[in-house]
Amino acid sequence: MRIAAIPRVFARATEKYRGPFSARQFAHFVAYLLGLTVGREGRNVQDIAALFVRACDQATLNHFLTEAPWSLARLWARHREIVAEAIRRVGARRVFLSLDDTVSWKRWGLRMEGAGWHYSTTMKALVWGHDAVAALVSAGGEAYVWGIALYRPKRACAAGAFRTKIDLALAEIETFAPPAGAAATVLADCWYFCHRLARAAEARGFDWVFGCKRNRVVRVAGRRATVSRLIQRLSLDELERVAISGRHYVVASRLVDFPGLGPGQLVIGAEVPKSGRRIRRADLRVIACNRQDWRARTVLSQYVQRHRIEDFFKDAKGHLGLGEYQLRKAEGIQRHWALVACAHTVLRLLPAGGRGRTIGEAALWIEDLTQEAAMKWAHARGLRGVKWRSPFLRAA
Repeated sequence: MRIAAIPRVFARATEKYRGPFSARQFAHFVAYLLGLTVGREGRNVQDIAALFVRACDQATLNHFLTEAPWSLARLWARHREIVAEAIRRVGARRVFLSLDDTVSWKRWGLRMEGAGWHYSTTMKALVWGHDAVAALVSAGGEAYVWGIALYRPKRACAAGAFRTKIDLALAEIETFAPPAGAAATVLADCWYFCHRLARAAEARGFDWVFGCKRNRVVRVAGRRATVSRLIQRLSLDELERVAISGRHYVVASRLVDFPGLGPGQLVIGAEVPKSGRRIRRADLRVIACNRQDWRARTVLSQYVQRHRIEDFFKDAKGHLGLGEYQLRKAEGIQRHWALVACAHTVLRLLPAGGRGRTIGEAALWIEDLTQEAAMKWAHARGLRGVKWRSPFLRAA
């Protein structure tokens, strides 16, 4: 795959991001996003530069990513304005902010800033690399990245600069602004269920729905009990069968008080096995919520929205090169992640020809248009007898 011209539909979709960049920087921004989208052979700086026909110098592109004087904070601010407008157009009465993190494994990354040993749930082992704490906002059928931050191990931070994953997730909650008139729910798995995040959500007027571990202590009718004890006391015949998005679950709920947080609800349930096997207590999972007036079905239907951030990680790693960087500076790594978020949003905001597609399908559509644009560009210049020149700043 070689790029001789930028497809017009892709160029128009990136125009909203022009503000934080100079004209030359914006040209590199568009080129980098297109390289992330169509670069099947690789998506680091060297691979992306190699895609362009005698046009995009690797050193120049590397300079744009690591040293050029554009502001990462301004780019994120502009990105969030674009996301907020896209979510507002959906017109949903409730929006969701999902929090999670993912590990980018690095085989040869010993000198990369911010790298450390992290547990990978995919590989089921400690791996060397970077941990990205992300927030994703979703409503209706739309989902967009709200922010991605680099978690740095304490040993890699200057004195007083260390921030935990909870600190980074807290910052995402504090910056999130749902559309006027829309309610918001913060979603996360059990690792992020803590007083700080729950209180921060409530302080912003948001509801929260978190996964819950079995060793958590709650109060039921004024008595202390662990979640595991509540599960043991639960009759499996009490479980109610519900269907959500074509999948079947069994659920039951308990009104509780969370020490330090106040009244809430626990929803205990499991997905019904397709094999027809009987549900066992070991299959049951627990969800915590701050709303006692919601039905168990409502709590579960909101929590399943959390899968969208996992879908983003899969799409970003599989189709947009989230973990394919080879950069030593933490600033460059965070810029790469921000540009991946922008590429993801651009693919989501494509006009009619790209809407309704998965990220993979949208990327293939742009790849087809890129090949078509390259042939048209070369054919037009061949007919005119125009000497070969750099197409780097051109769209076709």
